[in-house]
Amino acid sequence: MRYFYVLAVIVASLLTPMHAAAQQSKLDSLFIKGDTTAVLDSLMKDFDKFVDSLTAPKSFFAIDVGLGNRTFSINNNSLNTQSTNNSLAIMPSLGYYHKSGLGLSVMSFFANYQGKTEAFQHAITPSYDYDGDKIAAGISYTRYLGKDSAIASSSPYENDWYGYFHVRTKNNWRFGVAMGYADGGFKDKVSYSDSIRRFNTVLQRFEWVYVRSTISSDNKIKDFMVSASVRKDYEWSHLLTRKDNLTLNITGYLVTGASKIKSNFNQTYMARQIELSKLRRSYASADGTGFQFQSVALSAGLYYSIGKFNIQPVWFVDYYLPASDQKISSVFSLVAGFSF
Repeated sequence: MRYFYVLAVIVASLLTPMHAAAQQSKLDSLFIKGDTTAVLDSLMKDFDKFVDSLTAPKSFFAIDVGLGNRTFSINNNSLNTQSTNNSLAIMPSLGYYHKSGLGLSVMSFFANYQGKTEAFQHAITPSYDYDGDKIAAGISYTRYLGKDSAIASSSPYENDWYGYFHVRTKNNWRFGVAMGYADGGFKDKVSYSDSIRRFNTVLQRFEWVYVRSTISSDNKIKDFMVSASVRKDYEWSHLLTRKDNLTLNITGYLVTGASKIKSNFNQTYMARQIELSKLRRSYASADGTGFQFQSVALSAGLYYSIGKFNIQPVWFVDYYLPASDQKISSVFSLVAGFSF
C-alpha cells in the first residue's frame, strides 16, 4: 500500500510539467541518502499535504434571498413557532464565511405594509461553526436593528443567542442538543372612545363626559430554550449533472424552556383635547412560564446545489405540550442563493 502512495505522488508530479523538474530533483536527493523507509515516509507526508489541500475548508461569500414566516429568530425555529402569523417576509442576506469557521451575515426583512413593500427590520449575525468528521458545533449571536413595531412580522427580540452541538454516526445519523436565549421588548398603544361620570362643580351635579382613552404599554420579554434532537440525512450526488448534489434531512425535537414578560401600562383620558390628569393610571403586570417541557417538533429540509447555485426549502412543525388554544404551529422558508 505504501508503494501505491509513492506511485501516486510520482504520477501527480509527472502530470504537472512545471513542477516535474523540482519533484524529480527532490526524489533523487532522497534516494541518494539510502534509507528507503525514510524516503517512503517523506513521500507519504508530501502526499498527505497534497490530499489535505484538496479537502481543506475554503472561505466563501454567500448571497441569498428567502421567503417565509421565519422572522422572529434567525436560527431558532422554536422561538419562531411561538408567534407565527400569516404574513410573509422577503429576506435577502449577504454573508462571508471564513475557512476557520468564523462567519458574518447581514439580513433584511421586507413586507407589504399599507400598499407598499418596505424593509421593517435588519439583523446582523456573527457566528462560529466547527465541522469535524464526528462532531459539529457552533454558536451565533443576532442583533436586530431598525424594528418597526407597526408590522406584525417584526421580531420583538433585540438580542438572540444560539448554540448547538451534534455527534455524527457513520450511517448519517446526528444526535444533538441546542440552546437559545433571546431578550428584547416592544411598545404598544391602544386608543378607544369611552365615557366617565364626573361631578360638575359649577352645576353641582354628576354628569357623563365623553373621553378618548389611550393605553400605552412598554413590554420586556425573555425566552430561554433547550432542545434535544435526532436527525437523519440522505444524500444523492450526480442527479442531473456531475456537479449537483441533493441532501434531505429529517429531524425530531424535544423542546424545553422558560419565558417571562413584564409590562408597564399607562392609561390617559382626553376630553376636548385636554388631558384629565387626575384620572391618569399607571400599573404593571408580569407573566410567563417556569422551566418546563414545551413541545415536540419535526422538521424536514432539502438542500440542492449545482455548481455555485443552491436552493433550500425548510418546514418546521411544532406541537405545544401545555394547555393551549393553538396546539400546532409551523414555520417555513424557501431560500435560494449563490456561493462563491
